[in-house]
Amino acid sequence: MKLISINHKNVDQLLSYSNKSPLIVKYYSPTCGACLNMQGEWDNMCNDLEKNYHGEIVVASVDPSGRDALDNYNIYSDINGYPTILYLVNGKKKDEYNGDRSHKDMIKWMKSHDLISKKRKGGRKTKKKR
Repeated sequence: MKLISINHKNVDQLLSYSNKSPLIVKYYSPTCGACLNMQGEWDNMCNDLEKNYHGEIVVASVDPSGRDALDNYNIYSDINGYPTILYLVNGKKKDEYNGDRSHKDMIKWMKSHDLISKKRKGGRKTKKKR
């Protein structure tokens, strides 16, 4: 699992991941009130994902300059407003998140697409050879 932040300077980073892994992409604007209101929940979701889940996904936050740069590439960026959260495979839109903007609901949505699974804790302890 990778968490990245994309702007016009590093858009190629998202391009390199788009053919290898499913993407969860949040398109946002730093001046958008709704985006600012959900930022805490997004950060909590990212922390929860890193600590408690595994999966082969890339979670990206794309600012307006990064979105504009994506218009020249084969990654879906045709959105109507901010914030917009999309599930992309090979750069193509599979689903759009329309639920509550709580980190638990966003994680539940990712689980519904089998993108992540809970890390297992514990396990067998191995005995030391003497």
